[in-house]
Formats: sequence, C-alpha cells, structure tokens
Amino acid sequence: MIGCGSSEIKLPSFPQNIITTFSIFDFQKVKMTTFKDILQNQTAVKVIDASIDYRDYVAFDLSVQHTDELNLDLIDAEKFEEFVENHLSVNHAKVAFGGFL
Repeated sequence: MIGCGSSEIKLPSFPQNIITTFSIFDFQKVKMTTFKDILQNQTAVKVIDASIDYRDYVAFDLSVQHTDELNLDLIDAEKFEEFVENHLSVNHAKVAFGGFL
C-alpha cells in the first residue's frame, strides 16, 4: 500500500516471475521477463495432441520447387489430401508438418 495524504491505495500484486524487482519511485529497478525468456523455458510443447509421440511426426516439403518436382497440384483439395495421407502412410506417421519456403 502507498499513502496519499490521508488515503491509502492498495497496489496490485504481481507474480514473481513477471516482475522481480519493483519500486514505485524507481522504475529503473523494474525487471520484466521477456517473451523470449518465457519461450526458452518451455520444454516438450505440443500444439496438436499431447498424446501423439514425436516419433509419429514427419516433415514434408511444400515449397514451390518441390511441389513442381512432384507435379503436385495444391489447388485440388482431393489430390492434396491424397498426397498428405500417402505421405503419412509411407512414413508410418500420424502428423505431417512442413512449410512453404
């Protein structure tokens, strides 16, 4: 709490991992955990289904060069689904991931 004349104002409490040092009068002491720090402290994060083992993931390349080599038409949803399902089956995987770079 801080005093303001005859009134007192209750300051909000902050979690220790967000602000480690705080002084109402010295903002140079404020140290905040950065987003990068938070991400670096994460381990084994899964964004799809936590029950799927990492060994059941397989990468695939959807770059223009690779899809041209495969003669893969990404506009045709049925052909693309067939490509993905085949890629999963051949690689004994449950999840395919990749990029368009």
